[in-house]
Amino acid sequence: MSKGLAKLWAVLLVVLVVIGISAAVFLMSPSAKPAGPKYITVIDMTGKAVNISAPVNRVVILQSYWAETAYLLGAGDKIVGISKSVRDSIWIPDYIRNRTVVGDIFSGINLETVVSLKPDAVITDTGYGKAEDVIKSLEGQGIPVVRMFCRNFDDQLKAIRIIGTVLNSTVKAEELANYLSNKFNKIKEVASKIPEGEKPRVLMLSSIKEGLVSTYSNSTWGRAVEDVGGINIAYREFPNQAWPKVNVEKVLAWNPDIIIVVSFDEKTLSQTVQLLTKDPWNKTAAAKNGRIYGVLAGGMRKEAFLDWGPRMLIGYMQLAKLIQPKYFKDLDWRKEADELLTKFYSMKKYITVKDVRGKEITLPYPVERAVVIEGYEITAALGAFDKVVGSQDYAVKRDRTLQKVVPNIKDMPIVGTASSVNMEMLLSLRPEVVITWDVYPKVIEDIESAGIPVVAIRIKNLTSLEETIRLLGKIFGKEARAEEIVSLMNEAIKFVRNRTREIPENQRLRALYLANPQTLNVWGWGTTHSQIFELAGLIDVTRGKMPPPGYGQVPLETITGWNPDIIFLAPRVWCKCTVEDIYNDAKWQQINAVKNHRVYQLPLMSSWSPEFATLSLYYAVKAYPDLFKDVNFDEFYKEFTKKIYGVPLEPYYGG
Repeated sequence: MSKGLAKLWAVLLVVLVVIGISAAVFLMSPSAKPAGPKYITVIDMTGKAVNISAPVNRVVILQSYWAETAYLLGAGDKIVGISKSVRDSIWIPDYIRNRTVVGDIFSGINLETVVSLKPDAVITDTGYGKAEDVIKSLEGQGIPVVRMFCRNFDDQLKAIRIIGTVLNSTVKAEELANYLSNKFNKIKEVASKIPEGEKPRVLMLSSIKEGLVSTYSNSTWGRAVEDVGGINIAYREFPNQAWPKVNVEKVLAWNPDIIIVVSFDEKTLSQTVQLLTKDPWNKTAAAKNGRIYGVLAGGMRKEAFLDWGPRMLIGYMQLAKLIQPKYFKDLDWRKEADELLTKFYSMKKYITVKDVRGKEITLPYPVERAVVIEGYEITAALGAFDKVVGSQDYAVKRDRTLQKVVPNIKDMPIVGTASSVNMEMLLSLRPEVVITWDVYPKVIEDIESAGIPVVAIRIKNLTSLEETIRLLGKIFGKEARAEEIVSLMNEAIKFVRNRTREIPENQRLRALYLANPQTLNVWGWGTTHSQIFELAGLIDVTRGKMPPPGYGQVPLETITGWNPDIIFLAPRVWCKCTVEDIYNDAKWQQINAVKNHRVYQLPLMSSWSPEFATLSLYYAVKAYPDLFKDVNFDEFYKEFTKKIYGVPLEPYYGG
């Protein structure tokens, strides 16, 4: 090797050593940071690869359910622009709903506004409305667009993971997707065991316009019918269409076993359900068998779960209960909703209450749409009648308290009585709960079979009355008011007890509540009036002598044998009789109460209401006038009812 070449190699070796040392020093330096990726690539729902600058900190989302999903993934702060549907959703917090509205894919977007927000990406649906024009305009401005569209539940899970990738929240996305997947798999497991012969033929529709019915076929909701154990007749005939339209004749030819109406608002839903019970729709098996159901969709109502996004799980459960109540009898979609909302939404929109049957019922909190067949005066006292959408005949037409306290009570829809409910009317009202007596189990069973929760009540004494007031207070979100009512009642009862408790046993009058002297109906031991007698310092002559339920016909000879000192006659409104009817009837003359003219007719008051307390005063005032010389019952009643109902009521003694 020449000397020149040797020198050259020596120089090169020195240079390499220096470079190596410098590199080592640089790599060991604590201030050195590896260069991060400039882009992430996301495969959207259409299979397109979308390159987005990373990290993504600013997004515009044009559908409420995807904004809802982003919020659940802890990325709500990255949303800088929204659509009108996001603004109107009750499932999204205000800080997101108050973001800049840029339009939507139905009416179009304000491109200038979107550009001004400098989004790293836009997330939007494709395949309907003006979506393609919107997407084209966005991409024309160099804004990456992540296209979304779902046809089944698995697509919902895929969408969650895509949004998680875009917003760098993959861990939370996996947690949410796995939770939903596990729940959904349990539904599919049950449905897979349903024999084909037990699967009803189901028509799911959204609207009826100009003689055409818009149905759900090969769409997320249409496929849901099949997933939960039904046969979607539109899907079977139009497997390649998402929302085929058919005429009336086609529907009648299909003759579905079940019709499910889906709508985004209660009014349209109710009107469509009602329409389907009339000619010619009433010729279908669904109409004949009372299997026409309405299901709320979208994000603007708290009972609406049928929607794309995480709440879709509960929508599937709602459909499962309607389509296959036998196989999903143990599925409580309201409890499942409560779990989902508590776990992922940080909100609790459901409560579980226990009724007099000991049954646990999960309800929206607070209830916004109730049919109150019984407990209506308590509901009025709670100030919750604005949540009542239907009631019973007597409450609407004849209850004098409600006529004074509840505006427009006579316009309230009537669903029948506790013993006989018009199911067609009830279903049309779309109640979240029905409140009624527990004494008609078949009626309750029919209501619950239609998918409507029932809270059964029974008022037998002061304790059960207080429990019922608190129960209804909890249902309507009026807990504090319920406690106030209970306190006012106990205060009035204490006033009576303080004056009657010292009466010696042998000086207490023996009393009878006579519901009707013609039929000899008596309300006795074990009823509310029996306990009110005790509170008023009286002795119920039927004590231990009347079997449950404590009321019924009693022979006059038995009443004569009891020989009450004082008789209280039911209000004239109820018994259509007067005190004079008894005084003028020879058959009653052997009884001390009649001999001594101590028969009193009650003013119109209900012992199943807060007026339980004023009844105790009325009994005491009539039985022991010397102890209550300073008490004007009518004035006391007016003052009490003003505190209870907000309106001073005059005692009503008429017929």
